[in-house]
Amino acid sequence: MGMNYNLDFATKEEKIEFLKKNASGIEFGFEYLRNFTEDELKKYETDYVSESQKRAKLKDKLLEVSVPVKSEIKAVEQKLDVILGVINDKGLIETDNCFKVRDDLNKTMCYFNQEGDFVHSRPYTTAEMQMDIVSTQTDESDSTEIAIIN
Repeated sequence: MGMNYNLDFATKEEKIEFLKKNASGIEFGFEYLRNFTEDELKKYETDYVSESQKRAKLKDKLLEVSVPVKSEIKAVEQKLDVILGVINDKGLIETDNCFKVRDDLNKTMCYFNQEGDFVHSRPYTTAEMQMDIVSTQTDESDSTEIAIIN
């Protein structure tokens, strides 16, 4: 992403209020990767170990009773694939209504979740480059200019 867009405010409420006043809109249903906390990651890793052990036991059972156990193994393996995928990604794709803020200096659109955390940025689209800027507001704490667009 390059730039650090994490806003530094004394309280979460101040950060949300700033975003409400300065966002060009809210992107409904926006998906982004929310990184896991250490505890969340450990839980998935523990689940992976548990499911792996379960699979090993089921495969041993398979030698005794083949047909019914195969479908159970398949379900566990699918669950393992999902768990391993989120462990490798170190997060889950979230869908949230995000604040969309223009960064005219870098010609990017920045997204902040409902908690006020920066989650994504991307280059302007052609349509966004042609929007009229009505006014700009400056956040005095770090002199960041936020464009309010029509």
